[in-house]
Amino acid sequence: MTACLPGRRAGKTCRERLKRSREKHGEGWLHRLLRKLDPVSAARIHANDASKLIRAIEVCLAARKPLSEVMARDPLTGFRLLRIG
Repeated sequence: MTACLPGRRAGKTCRERLKRSREKHGEGWLHRLLRKLDPVSAARIHANDASKLIRAIEVCLAARKPLSEVMARDPLTGFRLLRIG
């Protein structure tokens, strides 16, 4: 499977390809794919939740790293804090 590039059109194309692959390979295929790409996220997302599985796979392919690693970064990194009051 080729990597999905960021962007609305590329994301839609990737999403459609993943949906067609799910229809072709069966219900558990997306979960098995995510388990190979990101075992931590696969353990957190239910095997029947296709929309979350597809999104997690899209992020893994676009970021070229596991979703769990992308989400683990400190949300305030790169921002200066300003205390008011």
